[in-house]
Amino acid sequence: MRRGIGLILVVALSAAMVFAQDDFAMVTRLPRTYVIDYNTEDRPWQESIDAYSQAPPDLLHLSVVMNWNFRCGPILGLGDKDWRDYDLQWRARIGPEELQAREPELRGFVEALHEAGVEKVTPYICLITMFGNHETREGFWDFYDHWDDYRDIGLYPRPQSDPFTWNQLGPDGEAWYYYPHDLEYVQPFLRYAMSPAHPQWRRWISFVVRDVAELGMDGVFVDNSTGCRDFGPHARQHFERRIRERYSEGEMADLFGGMPEMQEDLGSLAAFETWMTWMEIIREYEAVVREAGEEVCGEGNFIVFPNGGQNREHLVPYAFRDVDYLMFERSRGTVPGSWSTRVIGPFELQHSWDNLFAYAATLGAGGRVRAQTLIGEGRPRGRLGLNHNALLLAHAEAAAFSGGGMARGIGPLRDMAEAMSLYDRHYDRCRDLYDGLTPWSKAAVALYGTEYFYGNRGQVGQAEAAYDALIARHIPTDVLTTRGCFIPNLHRYDLIVLPDVRFISEEQMRALRTFRREGGDLLVFGQTGRYDDRMREREDNPLAELSVGDAFDFEALEAKLAEMRETLPPLLAVDGLPDMRRRWAIKPAMYIDSRRDPSRIVVHLLNYNVEIGRDFGRVTPVPSAHLRVPLPDDFVPQRARVIRVEDESEEIAAVGIEGQFATVGVHDLGIHTIIVVE
Repeated sequence: MRRGIGLILVVALSAAMVFAQDDFAMVTRLPRTYVIDYNTEDRPWQESIDAYSQAPPDLLHLSVVMNWNFRCGPILGLGDKDWRDYDLQWRARIGPEELQAREPELRGFVEALHEAGVEKVTPYICLITMFGNHETREGFWDFYDHWDDYRDIGLYPRPQSDPFTWNQLGPDGEAWYYYPHDLEYVQPFLRYAMSPAHPQWRRWISFVVRDVAELGMDGVFVDNSTGCRDFGPHARQHFERRIRERYSEGEMADLFGGMPEMQEDLGSLAAFETWMTWMEIIREYEAVVREAGEEVCGEGNFIVFPNGGQNREHLVPYAFRDVDYLMFERSRGTVPGSWSTRVIGPFELQHSWDNLFAYAATLGAGGRVRAQTLIGEGRPRGRLGLNHNALLLAHAEAAAFSGGGMARGIGPLRDMAEAMSLYDRHYDRCRDLYDGLTPWSKAAVALYGTEYFYGNRGQVGQAEAAYDALIARHIPTDVLTTRGCFIPNLHRYDLIVLPDVRFISEEQMRALRTFRREGGDLLVFGQTGRYDDRMREREDNPLAELSVGDAFDFEALEAKLAEMRETLPPLLAVDGLPDMRRRWAIKPAMYIDSRRDPSRIVVHLLNYNVEIGRDFGRVTPVPSAHLRVPLPDDFVPQRARVIRVEDESEEIAAVGIEGQFATVGVHDLGIHTIIVVE
């Protein structure tokens, strides 16, 4: 279905919405093969270098391999030994001469990794962590007390404020610790939570990052990147500045009774603004880190890669949209694939697991960031472990949903080399299928992270359930965020699902109403649109009459899809699989190279019928599938290429035309099959 941009656009969009359009882009990037390796603290490093020369990843993430340890200062330990090894010698401070003496060794290690074929090397830092004891003057405080000893080798002047004052403060003004600061594995040090808003903490981290870049490294991994709950003076200044920018004096009096206090407990407008302030502080910190690295490496040549996406897809547009990659480290496990549990006798229940919502939500943020999922069997470790085919599927879902393949290995590569090399070769051959494409999905599910900050935390789960249901029904689907809710972007879709999106601004409401008036379909649940973005209840909610239930439910979705069967049919019909759950385990993604002048549509089909388990890995192949690919106006395809990634094979398939759809039949689908209609 095609819709024009109505004239209402001229008068309806505010300056803020125009900025949102200019700043918003859902465009794919070439995925990256990735390895996380925290086993490089033992020197010499030749074993690691030799291993990476056999199958070099694009992106290598090391532990705290740096000269100036960000959490303790200049200490003997390199890597994780300085805090995970109970031998305290690794935490001992070293002098300036020894510090300088080991620089060539570190620089040589990084150079050797690059020469081995590793494109980007990133060590570990943290948003907040400092180790030591401010009373006994151990750890970072020992370094602080000897700060001037290092001035001659390039350290900046000693900060006047004691590092203890850099710590985050709670509402009562007392030091606040993100984790228990007396953790056993840190002993005899304590673990402090520095304020990412504090200028002295930012200055220290900037110094460390510049030094990392001087050693030849290409970026940093930033752990604990959602750990900002600061009520200290710098955070309060940021909060008050945000309030004055967003509200007039009259609105402040009306809505807050004057300048509000910061508030952590969700459910009030003050709490919403507090949490949004913390998100802005995190983004500023990330920008500070990038700027420090780019001072050495040049603009665009330094990666910022935070951790913090796990179960926090709603935070991406507000805290992480400007970084390069965002790690999703779910402790429950992220191995993609299927497993079964016996119910009774010969009857089994089929289950499958994927990471697609994380990828889609990150792409839907419309920024620079791409998701990276840390593939592992989770805690506690069980039978749902990683095998070769599950690892191929992990790379496949990262490739198909515009992220980067990830796996945690014991040692530099473990069993990852073969899968990683396969996808490296695939990306070399098929770069044009990944770089610079836009989604060609005809459905979207609204995930409004602001709902969480307003106190409607259940909206996140409903959005994920709706997304999973559409993908399982073979409808390629995007995630719609607050940043993407403007008319030109909404014109991508025929159907938008709004699962209990209670707080909608007037600009977004106008965009949704225009979308519906111009022929788009809305599937509305719960109290969608009941309040505006100031938490004021609307006297007339134009979406109220469309609500079909208190919360997202599958029957309502099935009814809507049946109603739209002609305009929004499933992308594919699967033959030869024994039951619905196995058919639902085929997950699609679809992209187009240009919406104005298209030459190809790229369809990825992922087969999640891959047994999870270290000793398993059987793949249930799909005998055949029939695709109906929606076509843009004036695009007449000539052929379809069918690429089977794990077989490294390609063949030509015939293309038929049925109205506004191309039809293609494919057979023998393995784990990752790509159909290029061109």
